[in-house]
Amino acid sequence: MTMQAPIAGGLPRSAAEAGITDRFRYFRGRSGRRYLFTRIEPEAVGDYERALIVLTQDRGEGERIIWVDPRAARNAVPVPAAVLAQADAVYVHLLATRAEERRRIAADIDRARIALGRAA
Repeated sequence: MTMQAPIAGGLPRSAAEAGITDRFRYFRGRSGRRYLFTRIEPEAVGDYERALIVLTQDRGEGERIIWVDPRAARNAVPVPAAVLAQADAVYVHLLATRAEERRRIAADIDRARIALGRAA
């Protein structure tokens, strides 16, 4: 059975219309909510200490989440280098300003990833 990754929310329509399809993604949580993420360069991860980080991989079957920041309030804890090296893309969620909200979103997305058989 083919499973959809939790990014089923896809691209924001405005990003697609502007031709910047590689910059923004919606990730869908187990709750069905969509969360807007911005793609960043892997070396910039350290610049987003208080943001939610998601790593994805695409091996020809579509983009799938391989890691969701388990702390969601990063406090300068680095993304594991071995996991970062496996990622094809790194995304950051900047709209959640409180640590509690980031943790809730991270848990929602991670529950979707696990439910879809995408556990790393």
